[in-house]
Amino acid sequence: RVDGETGHADVLRRTRKPGVTEQQQLGSARWKGHATDHRGRYLKPEVPDRQRDQRHVGSEVDPLGADPVGNLILGADDNYAFTMMRRDRQPYESGDLLGGTPAEKSEAAAGYVSFGGTWSFDGEAILFDIVYSLFPNWIGGQQKRLASFDGDDLILQTTGAILMAGKTHRGAARWLRK
Repeated sequence: RVDGETGHADVLRRTRKPGVTEQQQLGSARWKGHATDHRGRYLKPEVPDRQRDQRHVGSEVDPLGADPVGNLILGADDNYAFTMMRRDRQPYESGDLLGGTPAEKSEAAAGYVSFGGTWSFDGEAILFDIVYSLFPNWIGGQQKRLASFDGDDLILQTTGAILMAGKTHRGAARWLRK
C-alpha cells in the first residue's frame, strides 16, 4: 500500500514504468509465491530521499541518514536478523567493546537499529516476533512491515509512525537480495 499519507512513494519512483501509477506498481509487485521463496539475505538498504518530498519536511526524520548500511536475513528456519546503522558512526576512543564514555555510547546507539527473532508472512506483511533488540522496549513484542517485491528487491514499509529521536518516522527501505 502506497499513498500520500505514508510517504513511501519515493522508494518506488526510480523503477516505475511510464504510465503506471505507484499504486499499480506496488500492487503488481506484491509478495508472490510462498514466503519460503523469499528467504535469504538482503543488503544495502535504500531509503527514500525526504529532501525531495516536501510533504514530510518538519514531520519526519531519517535518523540513520540518507545512506545507511544494513543486513536483513530471513532464515529458512523462520529466524531472522535485522541490522541497520548510520554510516558515519564514530569509534570509541578507548577501543573497549563494552566500554566507551556515556556520550560515545549514546551516540553509537542513536545511529543503530538491531533486532531479531522469528518471522512469518501474513499475505501482506512480514511479522517480526522480537527475541532480542538494541531497543529493549521491543523485546517480546512484534513489529509488522508491509512487504512487496520489485524484481529481487524487497520493499519494507512501516504500517504507521514510529517515534525516533523525539520525532515521528515512517520507515521505508528497499533491500537488495544477495
